[in-house]
Amino acid sequence: MSDRQEIIRELAREALAEGRVDYFLGWGQGYDASQNIPVFVREVTDVDRLQWNPLCHHNLTVFLKRKMPDPPDARIGVCVKGCDSRTLVALLQEGLVDRDRLYIVGVPCDGVVDRRKIDREFTGEVIGIEFTGDKVLARTAQGDSKEFDRTSLLLDQCGGCHYPNPRVADDIAGDTVPEPEGEPQWPSLAEFEALSPGDKAATLAAAFSTCIRCFACIHVCPVCYCWDQCVNRSRTPALVSQRVEKGENLMFQLVHMFHVAGRCPSCGACDRACPVEIPLYLLHEKMNKELYDMLRFEAGVDLEGKPVLQAFSLDDPFGEG
Repeated sequence: MSDRQEIIRELAREALAEGRVDYFLGWGQGYDASQNIPVFVREVTDVDRLQWNPLCHHNLTVFLKRKMPDPPDARIGVCVKGCDSRTLVALLQEGLVDRDRLYIVGVPCDGVVDRRKIDREFTGEVIGIEFTGDKVLARTAQGDSKEFDRTSLLLDQCGGCHYPNPRVADDIAGDTVPEPEGEPQWPSLAEFEALSPGDKAATLAAAFSTCIRCFACIHVCPVCYCWDQCVNRSRTPALVSQRVEKGENLMFQLVHMFHVAGRCPSCGACDRACPVEIPLYLLHEKMNKELYDMLRFEAGVDLEGKPVLQAFSLDDPFGEG
């Protein structure tokens, strides 16, 4: 982990010192040593704020879709993991960001820790998380501590990740990691897929009954780009009800799912942002699985390709074979 961190810092230092970027976007320590947050580095002297460890879950490409502000013509350095890079590919394919103004540092990823899994093991507030090899040591403000195997704490999305290495980058922070062979897998969907249609509907209804319509999932989604004219929040015209009720909540999420279909790589940003911990990945993983089964399409894999819903071919398999 430390080797990648030092490489990220060195690459950022060189880019800032040479004037190739106006600022560099990476990860850094948050309020305490138990969390990482997005960090904007504008000065060479601040490069050591950048960190890399399994808490670096934020998909930083979300900051690029906002018409790339501050200033409007800024040249930006940005770190991307494998799943992050796939969202960036989707944005580039649709011309939503300017490639010439980006300096992309790809970070090979061994999996990201789900901080919520650690929190559930303690009654007190976790204020420190340390990584030593495959071991994770967490401690609370009350002095309690516990050691975990890192693999037991990984996000569900990481278990089926087929692209841990960046799909687009100018420089790579360290050696790439082995990638799974064969067709993509969706292990996080196995339990859901085994349910009957009625039980699937009941599971989704129960999950979304707790939604408070805070829209955090939309704001944090890197490929949901009409955030300032969102159909889910529009009252003129009122296409989607604003009522907080399980049926309307599910409709709200279904609209979001279809909106990002063919561009979402299941980075899980929406899932992690949800304050009531709705398993939003169920919908997006399901859509991605259907797109692959029908059309052999995976979002953000081929920079030279087109989003699946913007192309048509008579050779599309439509589930054959």
